[in-house]
Amino acid sequence: MTVLAGESHAVSTALDTAFRQVIETMFGLEVEGPFAEDAVPAGGAVPALTLAGMVGLAGHEFRGMLQVACDEEGARKLAATLLGGEEMLGDDPAIVRDSLGELANMIGGSLKRQLDHSGSAIELSLPSVLEGEARIRSVGATDGVWLGWRAMGSTIVTSLVYAETTSA
Repeated sequence: MTVLAGESHAVSTALDTAFRQVIETMFGLEVEGPFAEDAVPAGGAVPALTLAGMVGLAGHEFRGMLQVACDEEGARKLAATLLGGEEMLGDDPAIVRDSLGELANMIGGSLKRQLDHSGSAIELSLPSVLEGEARIRSVGATDGVWLGWRAMGSTIVTSLVYAETTSA
Protein backbone atom coordinates (compact mmCIF):
# COMPACT_ATOMS: atom_id res chain seq x y z
CA MET A 1 0.00 0.00 0.00
CA THR A 2 1.19 3.50 -0.76
CA VAL A 3 -0.18 6.41 1.24
CA LEU A 4 1.43 9.79 0.78
CA ALA A 5 0.64 11.17 4.24
CA GLY A 6 3.30 13.30 5.83
CA GLU A 7 4.38 14.63 2.45
CA SER A 8 2.38 17.86 2.08
CA HIS A 9 3.82 18.54 -1.39
CA ALA A 10 2.72 15.08 -2.56
CA VAL A 11 -0.71 15.53 -0.97
CA SER A 12 -1.04 18.94 -2.63
CA THR A 13 -0.13 17.38 -5.98
CA ALA A 14 -2.66 14.60 -5.40
CA LEU A 15 -5.40 17.14 -4.62
CA ASP A 16 -4.46 19.16 -7.72
CA THR A 17 -4.61 16.02 -9.89
CA ALA A 18 -7.90 14.86 -8.37
CA PHE A 19 -9.56 18.25 -8.87
CA ARG A 20 -8.37 18.49 -12.47
CA GLN A 21 -9.49 14.94 -13.27
CA VAL A 22 -13.02 15.73 -12.17
CA ILE A 23 -13.42 19.34 -13.31
CA GLU A 24 -11.48 19.23 -16.57
CA THR A 25 -12.01 15.64 -17.68
CA MET A 26 -15.44 14.74 -16.34
CA PHE A 27 -17.03 18.21 -16.40
CA GLY A 28 -15.13 19.47 -19.45
CA LEU A 29 -14.40 22.83 -17.80
CA GLU A 30 -11.30 24.94 -18.09
CA VAL A 31 -9.81 26.02 -14.77
CA GLU A 32 -7.27 28.58 -13.66
CA GLY A 33 -5.07 27.60 -10.79
CA PRO A 34 -4.33 26.24 -8.45
CA PHE A 35 -3.70 29.30 -6.33
CA ALA A 36 -2.25 29.04 -2.86
CA GLU A 37 -4.14 30.67 -0.01
CA ASP A 38 -1.78 33.63 0.01
CA ALA A 39 -1.83 34.05 -3.80
CA VAL A 40 -5.44 34.84 -4.68
CA PRO A 41 -5.77 35.69 -8.40
CA ALA A 42 -6.26 39.25 -9.63
CA GLY A 43 -9.67 40.59 -8.79
CA GLY A 44 -9.42 40.73 -5.04
CA ALA A 45 -9.97 38.48 -2.09
CA VAL A 46 -11.69 35.12 -2.13
CA PRO A 47 -15.44 35.79 -1.96
CA ALA A 48 -17.55 34.52 0.89
CA LEU A 49 -17.77 30.78 0.34
CA THR A 50 -21.25 29.94 1.46
CA LEU A 51 -21.59 26.27 0.44
CA ALA A 52 -19.17 23.42 1.05
CA GLY A 53 -19.38 19.83 -0.10
CA MET A 54 -17.42 17.60 2.24
CA VAL A 55 -16.26 14.01 2.35
CA GLY A 56 -14.16 12.21 4.94
CA LEU A 57 -11.27 9.90 4.19
CA ALA A 58 -10.30 7.32 6.77
CA GLY A 59 -7.87 4.45 6.96
CA HIS A 60 -5.23 2.88 9.17
CA GLU A 61 -2.51 5.22 7.95
CA PHE A 62 -4.40 8.30 6.75
CA ARG A 63 -7.45 10.25 7.84
CA GLY A 64 -8.73 13.58 6.62
CA MET A 65 -11.58 15.79 5.56
CA LEU A 66 -11.91 17.15 2.04
CA GLN A 67 -13.91 20.33 1.53
CA VAL A 68 -14.96 21.82 -1.81
CA ALA A 69 -16.36 25.30 -1.23
CA CYS A 70 -17.82 28.03 -3.40
CA ASP A 71 -20.47 30.69 -3.35
CA GLU A 72 -24.12 30.02 -4.24
CA GLU A 73 -23.68 31.16 -7.85
CA GLY A 74 -20.63 28.92 -8.35
CA ALA A 75 -22.47 25.96 -6.83
CA ARG A 76 -25.38 26.55 -9.19
CA LYS A 77 -23.06 26.70 -12.23
CA LEU A 78 -21.31 23.48 -11.18
CA ALA A 79 -24.65 21.74 -10.57
CA ALA A 80 -25.94 22.81 -13.98
CA THR A 81 -22.78 21.46 -15.62
CA LEU A 82 -23.04 18.17 -13.72
CA LEU A 83 -26.71 17.69 -14.54
CA GLY A 84 -26.61 18.78 -18.18
CA GLY A 85 -27.99 22.31 -18.08
CA GLU A 86 -29.56 25.07 -16.02
CA GLU A 87 -33.06 23.82 -16.87
CA MET A 88 -32.33 20.60 -14.94
CA LEU A 89 -31.99 22.54 -11.66
CA GLY A 90 -35.50 23.92 -11.37
CA ASP A 91 -36.24 25.87 -8.21
CA ASP A 92 -35.15 23.22 -5.72
CA PRO A 93 -32.03 24.36 -3.81
CA ALA A 94 -31.51 20.76 -2.63
CA ILE A 95 -30.48 19.80 -6.17
CA VAL A 96 -27.66 22.36 -6.10
CA ARG A 97 -26.51 21.19 -2.66
CA ASP A 98 -26.69 17.51 -3.61
CA SER A 99 -24.64 18.25 -6.73
CA LEU A 100 -21.96 19.99 -4.65
CA GLY A 101 -21.87 16.96 -2.34
CA GLU A 102 -21.51 14.70 -5.37
CA LEU A 103 -18.67 16.88 -6.68
CA ALA A 104 -16.87 16.49 -3.33
CA ASN A 105 -17.50 12.75 -3.54
CA MET A 106 -16.02 12.52 -7.06
CA ILE A 107 -12.96 14.57 -6.11
CA GLY A 108 -12.64 12.51 -2.91
CA GLY A 109 -12.72 9.29 -4.93
CA SER A 110 -10.04 10.54 -7.27
CA LEU A 111 -7.99 11.79 -4.32
CA LYS A 112 -8.32 8.41 -2.66
CA ARG A 113 -6.89 6.74 -5.77
CA GLN A 114 -4.03 9.26 -5.80
CA LEU A 115 -3.18 8.69 -2.13
CA ASP A 116 -3.91 4.97 -1.89
CA HIS A 117 -2.70 3.13 -4.95
CA SER A 118 -3.91 -0.21 -3.59
CA GLY A 119 -7.47 1.12 -3.36
CA SER A 120 -8.16 -0.64 -0.08
CA ALA A 121 -6.44 1.39 2.64
CA ILE A 122 -8.68 4.49 2.61
CA GLU A 123 -12.46 4.57 2.83
CA LEU A 124 -14.68 7.52 1.89
CA SER A 125 -17.58 8.76 3.96
CA LEU A 126 -20.89 9.76 2.49
CA PRO A 127 -20.76 13.35 1.26
CA SER A 128 -22.40 16.16 3.16
CA VAL A 129 -23.00 19.82 2.40
CA LEU A 130 -22.74 22.71 4.82
CA GLU A 131 -24.06 26.24 4.41
CA GLY A 132 -22.35 29.27 5.88
CA GLU A 133 -18.88 30.69 5.98
CA ALA A 134 -16.64 28.12 7.59
CA ARG A 135 -13.33 26.46 7.09
CA ILE A 136 -12.24 23.17 8.56
CA ARG A 137 -9.22 23.70 10.73
CA SER A 138 -8.84 20.42 12.58
CA VAL A 139 -10.31 16.89 13.01
CA GLY A 140 -7.16 15.82 14.74
CA ALA A 141 -5.31 17.01 11.66
CA THR A 142 -1.59 17.57 11.67
CA ASP A 143 -1.35 19.06 8.19
CA GLY A 144 -3.46 20.63 5.51
CA VAL A 145 -3.55 21.70 1.88
CA TRP A 146 -5.55 24.64 0.52
CA LEU A 147 -5.91 25.21 -3.24
CA GLY A 148 -8.07 27.86 -4.89
CA TRP A 149 -9.36 27.70 -8.45
CA ARG A 150 -11.32 29.78 -10.95
CA ALA A 151 -13.83 28.07 -13.24
CA MET A 152 -16.78 29.58 -15.12
CA GLY A 153 -16.00 32.93 -13.48
CA SER A 154 -16.39 31.51 -9.96
CA THR A 155 -13.92 30.76 -7.22
CA ILE A 156 -13.78 27.19 -5.96
CA VAL A 157 -11.64 26.33 -2.96
CA THR A 158 -10.49 22.81 -2.21
CA SER A 159 -9.01 22.08 1.17
CA LEU A 160 -7.88 18.90 2.80
CA VAL A 161 -6.97 18.67 6.44
CA TYR A 162 -5.36 15.36 7.29
CA ALA A 163 -3.24 13.35 9.67
CA GLU A 164 -0.97 10.42 9.21
CA THR A 165 -1.82 7.61 11.59
CA THR A 166 0.23 4.57 12.39
CA SER A 167 -0.92 1.05 12.98
CA ALA A 168 0.31 -0.39 16.22
